[in-house]
Amino acid sequence: MSFNPTQFKKFAILAAEQADSKKALDILLLDLSKVQSAISDYSLVLSANSQTHLKALSEAIEERLEDNGLRAVHKDGAHGGHWLVLDYGGFVVHIFHEAVRGFYSLERLWENAKKVSWNSKSKKKLKPR
Repeated sequence: MSFNPTQFKKFAILAAEQADSKKALDILLLDLSKVQSAISDYSLVLSANSQTHLKALSEAIEERLEDNGLRAVHKDGAHGGHWLVLDYGGFVVHIFHEAVRGFYSLERLWENAKKVSWNSKSKKKLKPR
């Protein structure tokens, strides 16, 4: 089954809401559709406060999306790293341990990307980096 960008946006918002329900930190949803060299239309970037939290966030997001008919195309970083990636084709989820998120600074890489408001509280969560 293939999805269009509007459907991937809905999945990305669903993933952001699930991450929020599991107390993810600094949740940021970016529209990369107009960013040159972007490999997906949307990117969800969030932080975890521990390795256990990172794993729990990943599992909760995967489960929620699978329940809604979407499976990850590729996963990376599951073996004790501090950065986990879930690739869904039209959007990618980046879950960082909060101590290393600033080092990779994906927000700076995609500084021209539009920030997507995913719920009424999201404006408070979108902190400039």
